Amino acid sequence: MLNLINLKRALVALLVIAPLSFSAFAAEDEDGQRKPPEARTSGTLGPQVMRAISEIQEMMSPEDEEDEPDLAGAKVALDELYERRYERMNDFEKSTLLNFFTNYYLTTENYVEAVKIFEELLTIETLRTDTRLRTLRSLGQLYAAEENWQNSIRYYQEWRDLSDFEDSVVFRGLSYAHYQLEQYEPARDFWLSYMDIKFSDRELVERDDYAYLNGLYFTLEDFDSALELTKTMIVKFDNKTDWQNLSAIYATLDNDARRVQSLNLYYLKGLMDDETRFLNLGQSLAGIEVPFSGAKIISEGLEAEVVEENVDNMITFTQMLLIANELEEAVTP
Repeated sequence: MLNLINLKRALVALLVIAPLSFSAFAAEDEDGQRKPPEARTSGTLGPQVMRAISEIQEMMSPEDEEDEPDLAGAKVALDELYERRYERMNDFEKSTLLNFFTNYYLTTENYVEAVKIFEELLTIETLRTDTRLRTLRSLGQLYAAEENWQNSIRYYQEWRDLSDFEDSVVFRGLSYAHYQLEQYEPARDFWLSYMDIKFSDRELVERDDYAYLNGLYFTLEDFDSALELTKTMIVKFDNKTDWQNLSAIYATLDNDARRVQSLNLYYLKGLMDDETRFLNLGQSLAGIEVPFSGAKIISEGLEAEVVEENVDNMITFTQMLLIANELEEAVTP
């Protein structure tokens, strides 16, 4: 059901590179004087760290849009700053530096190293709550991209334990991870929560969102739920696949009258284009005492060259004409 390559791209695309505003980091007061030593443990950057980080930011995101980022130079500067000062930095300086490392690794698509830095960020005891939440969610996404589903679930759940609100991205990630572990019931429940948030926020819920849930219902053999959801999808999207699923669900539920009715609607909408369904509908109509209509449908399939003119199909077609007392047409060469 899930294409892992597309899933990986989608998960990584959701990662947010944290913007940094240096106006909030200055270690000087309004008079331009250096703050007292206690600032070393406060939420500020010291002058030397501030200067180094500013240079790194300029290399990674030049002010002049025509200038190319110097990512190689930024990496060298980041490594030098880490080796030279990291152990003497206050916690805010450490988190700022590590955030730049994660930005670098995400930009260069080195997700393994990005994971290591994100996990190092979590070891900072005084890490701001918003940064910790962003880090936990990013780890959930990155581990999913690396198909490490257990760790993905772990970090998403830690995000939920810490957060004061729920998040659709987290619910979606949890559902995907449980699905990959063949834990279909929690996958369904988290997906329902994901869709609830989308509905509450009045965000667009795509057909793919419904289709994923329907796939879970099929996997769990919850065909009553699949039936109701499929009806909803037909009303919303009028998609060919959903019409096909509708008749298949009725067949599974042994509701033959509804199966034939839905298959006939599929035919009347001009969607039928495969031999199996032409024959199925034609024979089904013959079975409910409307053989001429069934023969007419198979005839259309033959004329459109969708139904193959082989011996078995021609015998079926002829038998229905005979049953309908269309003897003259049945014996016409």
